[in-house]
Amino acid sequence: MSVRGRRYRACASKKSNVSSIDAVLQQYVGVVKHSWLQNDESSPPREQIVTLFRAVQGMLGSNGFFGCLAVRAMAEFGGTGLAVESSCQAFKHWERATLEDLARRAGAADPANTALRLLIVYEGMFAYTQVMRASPPAEVVDWVEEILAAATSKGA
Repeated sequence: MSVRGRRYRACASKKSNVSSIDAVLQQYVGVVKHSWLQNDESSPPREQIVTLFRAVQGMLGSNGFFGCLAVRAMAEFGGTGLAVESSCQAFKHWERATLEDLARRAGAADPANTALRLLIVYEGMFAYTQVMRASPPAEVVDWVEEILAAATSKGA
């Protein structure tokens, strides 16, 4: 039996509480979406992207940060077919679609690829912070600006 299988056998109540876990996840998603959408929409899309990464970079690394709730929930419930799994997937698709829309409005030649690259950097910031218990590297915003400059063929 896998470690995951043993863990569920030892803690059977975890599966029975999945609806409350999904409810917490939905609250988390709402907070994240609100913070993403609260970004100053009067600013140019490129600036909105950079501002988003700066804001997240500033938030990460605090003592109370333990990783993205959606990613943590997928680690626990991925492959189970439970509602929490589809909630996590829908949230990550929303993040990518939002970045793709911003990349398109910023003039990216390939908004889908640009969004994918940005999302990987974004997720990497969360993973790095969680595992290393340290703030993401200061250069993250520079990487984002490099991705956007290459995608739009405009200098930073």
